[in-house]
Amino acid sequence: MIGAEVTARGAGAGDEAGVDPGGGGRAIPAEIAAEIDEFERRALSFRMGDESEDEFKPYRLSFGIYGQRQEGFQMVRVKIPHGRLTAAQLEALAEFSERFCEEGEYPGGGGRGMGHVTTRQDVQFHFVPLARVPEAMRHLARAGLTTREACYNTVRNVTACPLAGACGQAPFDVTPYAQATTDLFLRNPICQNLPRKFKIAFSGCPTDCAVGAIHDIGAVARVRGGERGFTVWVGGGLGNSPRPATLLYEFLPARRFFAVIESVVRVFDAEGPRRNRNRARIKFLFDRTYTAETFRARVEEEAARLPADAWCHRIAAELAERVDREQARRDALPARRVLGIDGVARGIRFARWRATNVMEHRLEGYAMVSIRLHLGDITAERLRVVAAAARRFSGGEVRTSVGQNLVLRDVRRDDLGDLYDLLLPHGLAEAEAGGIRDVVTCPGADTCNLGITSSRGLGRALSRWLDERRLHDLPEFAGTSIRASGCPNSCSQHGIATVGLYGNSKHVGEDPVPHYMLMLGGGVDERGARLAQAVMRIPARQVPRALDRLVDQYREERRPGERFATWVERADHGTVKQRLADLALRDAPAAEDLVDWDQENAFTGRTGEGECAAV
Repeated sequence: MIGAEVTARGAGAGDEAGVDPGGGGRAIPAEIAAEIDEFERRALSFRMGDESEDEFKPYRLSFGIYGQRQEGFQMVRVKIPHGRLTAAQLEALAEFSERFCEEGEYPGGGGRGMGHVTTRQDVQFHFVPLARVPEAMRHLARAGLTTREACYNTVRNVTACPLAGACGQAPFDVTPYAQATTDLFLRNPICQNLPRKFKIAFSGCPTDCAVGAIHDIGAVARVRGGERGFTVWVGGGLGNSPRPATLLYEFLPARRFFAVIESVVRVFDAEGPRRNRNRARIKFLFDRTYTAETFRARVEEEAARLPADAWCHRIAAELAERVDREQARRDALPARRVLGIDGVARGIRFARWRATNVMEHRLEGYAMVSIRLHLGDITAERLRVVAAAARRFSGGEVRTSVGQNLVLRDVRRDDLGDLYDLLLPHGLAEAEAGGIRDVVTCPGADTCNLGITSSRGLGRALSRWLDERRLHDLPEFAGTSIRASGCPNSCSQHGIATVGLYGNSKHVGEDPVPHYMLMLGGGVDERGARLAQAVMRIPARQVPRALDRLVDQYREERRPGERFATWVERADHGTVKQRLADLALRDAPAAEDLVDWDQENAFTGRTGEGECAAV
């Protein structure tokens, strides 16, 4: 029975793995219980000194358990396929942060009572002692969640547009396809030790809102001649060597999709470079081995070898049932009388929230609502508030987004005022979700071993700067994104931002100076991926001043009706560098330049061993 196999291999896959969408916990499947028991045994062996770090680390990472900068603690990454969470799962995550996280000691808070939504739609927790991790895994498993393969050389969390199934611009709902892809690869023996990580994203419409064009595989929904399928991109990635994905199939029928993506993974496993981890991504195969045409031929050759009873073929055969289930959920939305809300007397803040955070639904009388999280952070108390909002207003479901926010997808328009009233007292009704004020950062040097600078500290500084300048009130800054990473590895996806920043360190004399590379003009849309271009290095403390001048330059040079994001794409970088010359990293740094954001002591530039890159 295919469903039973999914339950065993794909625990953590929401209701597809047997979790009641509106229910609480459940018994842990025997296979998953045994898996956690084995992790507990090996973790104890490591703690007792019977198993070496070199032996235990890859195993630990395959379960999404990272070391962090603070010795003795782990970061636990919970895998959230296509960002889909039930209200009960939100409550389980809230309880996780309170039961298993210790008090964290770094600027901006963290640890106990705090979770963090990532740009891969996962939820991370910090300051978890290794001894508590097995019970934490059991707690997650009872809620239908897992940490398995949220790290290491595996197929990472499959991401998707959080509006899938509710957006009127999409030709069909990619949700069942994203879930089936999760079921195909999670715990699959073919992808437990790939040359490096592998990332897959699904977008519902040509705007590519899940940014598939920077992924190892990006799938964009299309219908041709009445048949469902995907435009398929392959070989994209950011990091130190960013590369837009290569168009592999203009249209690939859905009935062939799973055999093709399994074959892509198999080719990567067989041919991806393993000696040099800095070049061990599929994108590098296109630098020296393949063109789009020759790679497609190689993939088709691999697909032809798959046996008739291969798991990917069975997944494809089951799709009709999966699609029907999703459609039944959509059809079950209750009809409601639609009331006009323009005259609701809740003031300018409500009007602004409605304008920036409420989106059109494909069904008349409904809306989609984004909940903006500051730098992706959310407390246990707020998780429970969102769970209550999901149950009351959105069918008991919420989705995380690649922009580090939460989305309620099926809100009746006549309930918007009541939803706002529920969210507002808890700081969850902030406007500008997805706008310029919605700065995206990675954890940076606050907790990450690879982090060089405090990207979160910079994110907080930029938020203050944006509030002072009030650029979010101006229509010309619509469509502008700011993303900051604490190192070049692009966990914030700075390479596709209007304004991207990544942290680094340079000694000037005896003093290390925290600074950022300023990058301009990135984005993903119908045109594919446009990578932001490096302009100049700026000390961390000078970044807000630099952006001030960039805005001033835009106002001097803009064409009639031209938005900031459009101007940035065409701006002359030489002129930008001249305008910012006195703020650049220089031979005689000012005293303030030697201290990072939200730090009291002089910057050290100290980093640890980055486990994701080193293993």
